[in-house]
Amino acid sequence: EWNSTVEQLEAEALKILLSEDYTEKEHLKLSNQKICLLREEACFHMEERKALLQEANDFFRTAGKVGIENYLKIFNSEALHLPILTMKYEELQEAVKGCTVSALQKGQTLVNKADSHSSWVTGIQKMMEYVQKKVDQLIKQCPDYKEL
Repeated sequence: EWNSTVEQLEAEALKILLSEDYTEKEHLKLSNQKICLLREEACFHMEERKALLQEANDFFRTAGKVGIENYLKIFNSEALHLPILTMKYEELQEAVKGCTVSALQKGQTLVNKADSHSSWVTGIQKMMEYVQKKVDQLIKQCPDYKEL
């Protein structure tokens, strides 16, 4: 909607510029050029913001997939022999770490790109802290297989 309004205004300005009876053509040409530059700059910033929002969305979607808890519940309900149990605990610890590495890396990339005073950066940092806290809790729930 914004683009179509700007295009209409540019078309009207061009009509005025092309009319022969207008006396301040030079001033209008400069104003038109400024408007065009401002539009390009605004579009650039909008695209930049859109990319950041998509990255943030990807981060939160990835962070939301750190759902190893269900796997842990199922795993704890199974009766397994010690060698298999040891192997499963190792797999579980690797799965927990693997799920979170991507989310934490994406979060850190976003934090590095953004203005540190931005409110959405605070949200990303809180989510990263939550993910790390969850990882720590889940790892603690997996006993050291050497103790078994």
